[in-house]
Amino acid sequence: MDHDLCRALYKAYPNVFPEKNKHGLDHFSRFGFQVGSGWYKPLQELGRQLTAVGGVVVRRCMEDRGHLQVVCDAPPAKHARVKQIVESVMNSCLKHCEVCGQAGVYIPEDRRVMCQRCAREEGVEFDPALFSAAPPPPKLEPPPDDSVEDFVNMMLGLPQEEP
Repeated sequence: MDHDLCRALYKAYPNVFPEKNKHGLDHFSRFGFQVGSGWYKPLQELGRQLTAVGGVVVRRCMEDRGHLQVVCDAPPAKHARVKQIVESVMNSCLKHCEVCGQAGVYIPEDRRVMCQRCAREEGVEFDPALFSAAPPPPKLEPPPDDSVEDFVNMMLGLPQEEP
């Protein structure tokens, strides 16, 4: 994502998209929003809704084979609501070109969501009739035995809290 758009998200939703994690490490500078600029508006909506829920921190946000992937920390009592919000935003991303934000479809050969114009510009074969149905979004499930924060720390290679 464009650096200016990243900065706008940090500024608008500092509690949801912190630039530094609880260990003082420059988290988003290291990973950033690993998505195309076309998904700015869905991420803006994610920030708005998670701010309203409160107590939720996004640790990683990336595109993986055409799907938005979000890793976040949330109080256990809010897991169901956060899951619902994240899945809604993930579904929105499946309908928007990751490059420009216009209406798009999932293109299996390229494993990305794109509009016809961006697909043509990147030389991707694009047949709207063939790609009219987007795949279902992946499920976001918190780890069963560990806290979400410990899971995220493990994935990021950060120290885990002692029990």
